[in-house]
Amino acid sequence: MAKRGRKNKYETVILPRLNEIKELIKQGYTDKEVAEKIGVSYTTWKTHKRKIPSFSSLIQESREIPIKNIEDSLYLQALGFTKTVKKAMKLKEVQYDNGKRLKEIERVEYYDEEIYIPPSVSAGQFLLKNWARDKYSNNPAELEVKKEELEHKRENEI
Repeated sequence: MAKRGRKNKYETVILPRLNEIKELIKQGYTDKEVAEKIGVSYTTWKTHKRKIPSFSSLIQESREIPIKNIEDSLYLQALGFTKTVKKAMKLKEVQYDNGKRLKEIERVEYYDEEIYIPPSVSAGQFLLKNWARDKYSNNPAELEVKKEELEHKRENEI
């Protein structure tokens, strides 16, 4: 027998706007901001996210592209890179006739300049701490324990 009564917010508000929700998440909006934009309370949003696996998966999949973009950007920042930027230059042309100023013309010309962005130490540290957790950590005690584990493994292999 079909469930009777009124439909919940997932069926009336969220489900019809799934494409809009995916786009907002891809643009970097938080769950709370998306819920506010589509007109549901954050509590309702969290409830449906927890109870409906397909909705939770949609949110997670929508975040994969921005997360990959951030990872790529952090990687570039950690290494340093060159970038071409468009700049503007104001040029002034003054015309004279027998030493007398006749007219002045100003114009803006655009040009490309290649600039070097030096490596970011903080981006490098962040990536190493997250991509190579076994070697880099904020916790010296944790690193010491890992070194001892490694030594113990090496001793047992011999």
